[in-house]
Amino acid sequence: MEPLVRGGTGSRSREELQPEDMPDRFESGTPNLPGLAGLLNSLRFLKDSKSLMMTAEERCGRLCRRLHELEGYRIIGRQKEREYTRVFSILPEEGDLTQLTAFLNRKEIAVRSGLHCAPSAHRVLGTFERGGTLRLSPGLFTTNHEIERVIDALKEFIWQIRKN
Repeated sequence: MEPLVRGGTGSRSREELQPEDMPDRFESGTPNLPGLAGLLNSLRFLKDSKSLMMTAEERCGRLCRRLHELEGYRIIGRQKEREYTRVFSILPEEGDLTQLTAFLNRKEIAVRSGLHCAPSAHRVLGTFERGGTLRLSPGLFTTNHEIERVIDALKEFIWQIRKN
């Protein structure tokens, strides 16, 4: 088996080539020990935070319900409250996706729009020619107030498009 990454090792720092002996052959560079420690603590935090997870799932359900109540948007993919992903993809029925993204950014609402590295998926979904979708993803600490801010901003965008 060939190493995925090549580079210096702590055991043979003077050599230019990756050692052939094990385990040094697969241990290029210095491991990201601070990153691994942070990941471990994050996982422990999540494991011990069942109430936080329940709250996050409730907020995700709330966003799902509120998006379905909106006029002027097509929800791509997730249609039910209880599905595994906390990512929603939407597309305005009117107006430009780039305009919507800029509008939300001006309101300090962090979203991502585009083809999301999946052009073939967007061709199948019929969203390719429109430039993809807008993704919304509530996090563990998203509040009900923030969800309502997003919904209000989405309503305002459609209202402005229809007004003009």
